[in-house]
Amino acid sequence: MYKTSDTALAAYLITANYQINTIDYSQQRFQFVFPDDNGIASAANLYLTSQAKVDPSTYNRIYRRLTRTIHRQLQWGEE
Repeated sequence: MYKTSDTALAAYLITANYQINTIDYSQQRFQFVFPDDNGIASAANLYLTSQAKVDPSTYNRIYRRLTRTIHRQLQWGEE
């Protein structure tokens, strides 16, 4: 499994066609969990070294969807 708590990185990986398994809310910092697909670590490295190339509008749409999902879950958990 590949895990990250970086929402922007998770949005990039999804935009780069990596499927997310789940979001783990059990830790203080939630984590996006991806299967350990071939190349996911390399793709993450491209993002972390500012070499990633994706469609900006697709990235923005996915990033916004992830942040809405997190906020909804955190609100639900507080009630």
